Amino acid sequence: MAVMFALASGLAADAQTPASEGAPEPLPVLMSYCIPGDTCLSCESEMPLGRVNKLLEINLSDAEVLLFKPDPVRSGTRDWKWFKTDEIFSRVVERKYGGIASPAADPPMCRDRAPLKGSIQPRDGV
Repeated sequence: MAVMFALASGLAADAQTPASEGAPEPLPVLMSYCIPGDTCLSCESEMPLGRVNKLLEINLSDAEVLLFKPDPVRSGTRDWKWFKTDEIFSRVVERKYGGIASPAADPPMCRDRAPLKGSIQPRDGV
């Protein structure tokens, strides 16, 4: 759960580090949170790809969508697992794992996405 919070909210240091002049801005990591056969929510992480790979100890390729879905071993809990998808479009991931793709609008930033189905939202909104 702490990893999801860190991914969704980003780190203050990452958000405040200025890019060097002329350096290309890193692409945001697209993340899709899917309940198989039900629904998916996709969003753009504020964390750069290198930070996501290091934090999760994976090796996502550039522009690859990161999939989160409930832990199949511990269904009924709110434990989520992350998976490489080899896809660069969140709508493809949403159709494949949730059954329905989101509308054509660009995914929101993860900090602005709707709450996940069945999640607990603290009263202070954080």
